[in-house]
Amino acid sequence: MKNRSVNSPLVQSVAGFLAALVIGALVPRTFTFLVRRIFTRTVREVLVVVAATWLTERLAHWIVSPELDENE
Repeated sequence: MKNRSVNSPLVQSVAGFLAALVIGALVPRTFTFLVRRIFTRTVREVLVVVAATWLTERLAHWIVSPELDENE
């Protein structure tokens, strides 16, 4: 059996193929995990800010004009 050097085309092809297998197997899962985690955190934070803003506006409205709510 011939001794293959690291620079031979066969060794580079096999190494590239193995690297593509590892990257193809790990990157999509990691990418979707990170995107899902970032997306859910962002949506949660946006919903909290929207809810806090809405509650603050309603509270300010009730404090400033309580007589309007009694007449409605």
